[in-house]
Amino acid sequence: MTRYFLHPGIVASLLLAQSFEPRRLEGIVLDSNGDPVAEAAIFYSDHRDLGHTGKDGKFSIQTTYSRLLIRKTGYVSALATRSNTGDPITVHLQALPNGKRLPKCPRNNVGFSIRFAKLKGMIVSGESRDVDFTARQYSFGKTASITHGSGPMWAFGMPLQAEVESEGFAEKVFSHPSADAEIYDYRGRDVDGSYFRSVGFIGETAAYRTKDFAAARQLDAILDTACSVNAQ
Repeated sequence: MTRYFLHPGIVASLLLAQSFEPRRLEGIVLDSNGDPVAEAAIFYSDHRDLGHTGKDGKFSIQTTYSRLLIRKTGYVSALATRSNTGDPITVHLQALPNGKRLPKCPRNNVGFSIRFAKLKGMIVSGESRDVDFTARQYSFGKTASITHGSGPMWAFGMPLQAEVESEGFAEKVFSHPSADAEIYDYRGRDVDGSYFRSVGFIGETAAYRTKDFAAARQLDAILDTACSVNAQ
């Protein structure tokens, strides 16, 4: 079983692709109607918050990074690539139909708060426990499984920069209805061809990684039920 502690990938991600000299990067974040999005966060890697947009949706930051992630609760996150010319950039965020789509996810201090629906053919393992975590597996057979873990040192709940820069990376950020937290649902494909997806927040995540496309879609069917109306 994989336990997610402080990961050397963080160190590596901070050293990735700083292909520009430090300079001012300016831009504006708009929604699908063309209205400014205030308080959208500009990120590099999971813990590298570079700033936020103002009430007018504009931002101005000093950075060497060429690829940034713009995110806000209730929206589909967007990737922004810094131009060689340094011209201001425009980023569009698409609002989610329901920014609080996880109504059955009360956050607890002990154990799991994320629940999934019981699907035909799905096997759920018993919980394994240690002093600082609890974990279980959701699977279809022996080759396709989700690891669901909870605990103060379990996971970041946010993607590393290498994941952000992966093929087909996409992220949605939902508000947590019962706590001051954000739930991240992100996916992509690694350089080795593995599909990955994670749903959760800092301290609890459910995630998979597999090279089998059909298996990934089966596991997506589980994660898509996270804290939905029919979640158990």
